[in-house]
Amino acid sequence: MRSAENDGGSPAARAGRSAEPAGTSKTSEASRQPTSDPTSSESPGSGESPSAAPSPSPSTSETGGEDDEKEKKKDEPALPAGWRMHKDPNGFSIGLPKGWHEDKRVGKQVWFRSPDRVSFVFVEYVDKAGPDPKKDWENQESYSRGRFPGYKRIRIENTDYMEKAADWEFTWNTSSGKARVINRGFVTKGGRGYAIYWHTLDSKWDENLHYFKGFTESFSSKK
Repeated sequence: MRSAENDGGSPAARAGRSAEPAGTSKTSEASRQPTSDPTSSESPGSGESPSAAPSPSPSTSETGGEDDEKEKKKDEPALPAGWRMHKDPNGFSIGLPKGWHEDKRVGKQVWFRSPDRVSFVFVEYVDKAGPDPKKDWENQESYSRGRFPGYKRIRIENTDYMEKAADWEFTWNTSSGKARVINRGFVTKGGRGYAIYWHTLDSKWDENLHYFKGFTESFSSKK
């Protein structure tokens, strides 16, 4: 999402940042990710030390007690069976399936991987989003196409999510086989821009699509 503050040029975080043409700013690790094997732990940014672990859930205070904890949980979306809520220091929460873990942090991206390391999701944000996620994905496509070997667009279209949102769905070729991606760029009520980038093997798409649904339905932001 193209921020008025120019938070970088990552395709994952620029949905709605149409104020600046694609490719005019320095690309982040997200835009370079397709050059490596997504199943490898040595994907871009892996050489950097991860940030501190996510803050623990708030403990019960002496004054609020368990009633305060119950009230907070009422505001959290319901999770699929076996999932847990990850509360991130970057100001968002997202549900994670059993066995999934935080893999790394690269700038304003937080990566989470499946136990087999083939499927992954990362969340990226900018503090101030632009006005049109769909238009920005269309701009991003021409810039990013060469970074995804065998790239084929499936769709770029608006979707009903948060304040405004658009999905960019495509396939590309990795060393592990043909992959399929949904990159959802959206704007929250507070004006923050996010992208949820979901990657899995094309052959497992129907089997694994419920994960993307769980990620998006459980996501919330404080900003």
